[in-house]
Amino acid sequence: MTTATVNSIHGGDLHQASREFGFPLDQWMDLSTGIAPWAWPIADIPSHIWHRLPAEQCPLERAAADFYGCDNAAILALPGSQFAIRSLPYLYNLCRVALPARGYFEHEKAWREAGHCCVNYHDTALNHLDREVRTGNVDIVLVVNPNNPTTAVLDRERLLEWADILKQRGGCLIVDEAFMDVDETMSLSRSCPRPGLIVLRSLGKFFGLAGLRVGFLLSDEKVKFWLKKRMGPWAVSGPAQFLGVLALQDAQWHRQQRERIKEVAIMQHSLISSVLEGLNKPEEMRVAKGPLFISVFIASDKAATIFRGLARRGIWLRRFDYPDSQQGCLRFGLVKNIDQRRRLQLGLEDIVGEWL
Repeated sequence: MTTATVNSIHGGDLHQASREFGFPLDQWMDLSTGIAPWAWPIADIPSHIWHRLPAEQCPLERAAADFYGCDNAAILALPGSQFAIRSLPYLYNLCRVALPARGYFEHEKAWREAGHCCVNYHDTALNHLDREVRTGNVDIVLVVNPNNPTTAVLDRERLLEWADILKQRGGCLIVDEAFMDVDETMSLSRSCPRPGLIVLRSLGKFFGLAGLRVGFLLSDEKVKFWLKKRMGPWAVSGPAQFLGVLALQDAQWHRQQRERIKEVAIMQHSLISSVLEGLNKPEEMRVAKGPLFISVFIASDKAATIFRGLARRGIWLRRFDYPDSQQGCLRFGLVKNIDQRRRLQLGLEDIVGEWL
């Protein structure tokens, strides 16, 4: 296991893009975030919701329990899952924490800042992590499932077994399921509450409501009690609660969203693969289809050229650099419509044409 880190700049900052590349702010096509380009349609909010302090979160938490398929006792609503990411490291005594070498860097940042010993694992070498769990070399394991940006999905039975082993030593398994809404097959949410298991969910990605700042912790009562005390009263706003309930209960929209996401992801994976295939030998490039993004793993210099070439054309991606590797990663969020698809295709074809 290693301790390599990656850049931690987040997607979505078009002001940075405009400053760096001089493209007008209102003309960017932003594919940098991994947030669904089709948001749940915001309903009208009654005026009394704005006038009163937020109520207890029972309606929101009941709606979340129904949507995630878990016991209502497992759910705690949060002002975004980022609150849990920043807080959970302070629940545990200093220990050894295993985190993905390639994954959402805010997790590792939070555990390091809290003073824990962080070690990295690769989701292509899980047998090594399995031995570390079974021999007691790690106390807490954090998994992003599906992973961002590698797209890897870990088997739920293996994860549940790890949770049971870690629990016996006073540790736990933490699973960030921010991208799980597209396909719930491997979700651990329906296994909650379960001692030794913490699951994080969010309305930001699948629902396209990142600005609402609503997330959920799924855990046993002890963890819920501690985090609720740390959070304090009125943490989730009344308007956020009101809209969250409606979004979680809109089953017809959920079905439409899943179908739309899967269709566009397949199309975009095919488009990117076909345009870029001439740049590399097959073994030197991998194009992976995630739930809400397409990741291209390619030599770092080529990743930089594609990134800058598209940026000059007003297309903003998320780029990952890995200091322990000659390989970089470009993450493409999903295009919203045919016009965006065509713009992306033409941009990639122009860059490849210049290259060849």
